[in-house]
Amino acid sequence: MGGGTGRLPRAAQLGLLLIVSALAAMLALPRRAAADDIDDSISRLRRSRAYKVRLSAALFLARQGGPRAIMALARAAERDDDAIVRRVAALSLGRAARGAADGDARRAAVGTLERAARRDRDRQVRRSARVALDRLRSAPVRESQLVSAAAAIRPDPSAAGRIFVHIGQPADLSRALPTGSGRTLLEAVRATLRAHAPEYLTSDVLPTRAELDARGLRGFTVNARVARVAVASVGNHADVTCTVSLRVGPWSGSDGNELIAADVSASATGNGHITSSPGGTRRAAVDCAVAVVEELAAREVVPFLRRLASPAQRSLR
Repeated sequence: MGGGTGRLPRAAQLGLLLIVSALAAMLALPRRAAADDIDDSISRLRRSRAYKVRLSAALFLARQGGPRAIMALARAAERDDDAIVRRVAALSLGRAARGAADGDARRAAVGTLERAARRDRDRQVRRSARVALDRLRSAPVRESQLVSAAAAIRPDPSAAGRIFVHIGQPADLSRALPTGSGRTLLEAVRATLRAHAPEYLTSDVLPTRAELDARGLRGFTVNARVARVAVASVGNHADVTCTVSLRVGPWSGSDGNELIAADVSASATGNGHITSSPGGTRRAAVDCAVAVVEELAAREVVPFLRRLASPAQRSLR
């Protein structure tokens, strides 16, 4: 993650806001950029030593959109040395990826913003990344994206697209997480599944048996549980540890009809550790839990579901 997190004098901060607002207004003007303009902006965003030039390039790329612009903004949001540039790049990335037709680029944008929202050392960058992520997730999906997703499932009946995953509301048994953390954990599980198994259908709404059968889907639920959060003061910082589990179970269309069996149910538990300032332990606890559920979802849940989605396993239904 980039550095450059020192605080600017208030006058400099106000000046920057005015610069960014002026640039944003300029970008609202209807004009079409040639391919070489996009190339130049990508180059300036990556190589210019002047942060104002990099800011201008980021805002320009936000208006243009497209996979190349999105990937350039994603790199700047994570790697630029200046926190202000990373902040503007994150907001620009959210704008550029809204309604993007390229599914891979959109997923890359979501992944970058999720990491920036959790891990960037600058609080304002983390906040901007969360704002951009919320706006991006609320943006309507283009029809071309729906067609692409359907095409990824249809061609091969033996492909792994016959899985539906309901992500349940996480449980905080530790009672140590701030209000609203459940949604953050839920979205972390969803984003990880989308990144590692984009062919699977996910939803907060449980389908009926008829809905599953009509689409030839095999249903599962994934539920997170925060079992423990501990905070220990060590000198001028605090160590935050957490224990989190993910449980996968079958869903056939109604509560009470699920059977707990070794071949269709599983659970995994992981531990995390984060060092934070003494005043940031509650936020660190959320970050710890999110990091663990992402790891468990990617390394345990997705491989388990892929095994269940294999032709040999489906023939045993």
